[in-house]
Amino acid sequence: MKFFPCISSEGLSESEIKNLLHNAEMCMISIPSIGNVGQLAMDFIISSYSEKAFSKINKLGYLETGFLLSCVGNDPYFAPSETHHGKLHSALEVYSLQFYQNDQPVGANIILIHCRSIVIYPTLFVRDLNEWISKGNDDDGDYFLKNLQTLISLSSANAGLQDDRFIQRIQESPMEFGLASLAFDANLTNDSQFPLTSFLTTIPRIDKATYPLFFSAVNSKLLENDETSQGENNGTVRKLNRVIVFMICNEGENSIHGISLCKAVTGEILLPYLKRTNINSTPLDHFNSMEWKAPYSWRYFYGPPVNDINLYN
Repeated sequence: MKFFPCISSEGLSESEIKNLLHNAEMCMISIPSIGNVGQLAMDFIISSYSEKAFSKINKLGYLETGFLLSCVGNDPYFAPSETHHGKLHSALEVYSLQFYQNDQPVGANIILIHCRSIVIYPTLFVRDLNEWISKGNDDDGDYFLKNLQTLISLSSANAGLQDDRFIQRIQESPMEFGLASLAFDANLTNDSQFPLTSFLTTIPRIDKATYPLFFSAVNSKLLENDETSQGENNGTVRKLNRVIVFMICNEGENSIHGISLCKAVTGEILLPYLKRTNINSTPLDHFNSMEWKAPYSWRYFYGPPVNDINLYN
């Protein structure tokens, strides 16, 4: 897997992109699964936080891998106009989310990886992703997540699975979300550095060993701190706190589930994360009243309409 930066005169410089990658302690990635709720949630997060006074979204670049179904399209978050029709976007985009309070940054920025396509080879895709997280690009090691401590996956699980143990659990305690986590604290210097397990207290935990059918192949592999393909002793293994927050749903129109997952992630992860770095009020103190905005691409097939309809004649 290789990262390609988006460097332009009106955007970020190469050094700014590298700094945002280096400084991030948390990375959130959308994982395709039933109903594509993780992708919908990431769309809501990017589209909504990019237009708030207390937050800023920057596109850093895209990742290239041979284990994902390639696709390209117009900018899904760009409002169409007569003079500008957006820029090309790919299947695996990388963004930075930074919160502000009184025009000052609150905490480290958060990296968002938006996966918009089907993962063809789950095991190889996760291995590829882990290797990039571990050491960055082969030809430029500066493009990597140097201070990353936590990887959070946004996904979904099939509510229609006929698992007797899970049906019994649902009957005893109905739930809308599930949570699976793997804690690895070797990278933490003290207890105040992102105590993840104390954040996620209200989302029920789902054990992968007990309910294996609830985990897609990608989610299952992402929940492991496995060695890279080059072996464990070469210094490229990255041990992380890994969390999957998934919505229990079926196929269909799941935009409302995407919003629900946004609210759960914001309330259970982002808000406590900001409070850890800012003892006073935070930009998300009133997130319950926040309006979640759908991207412009939802009004069309993918991005604004083409300029010249004669292309289809």
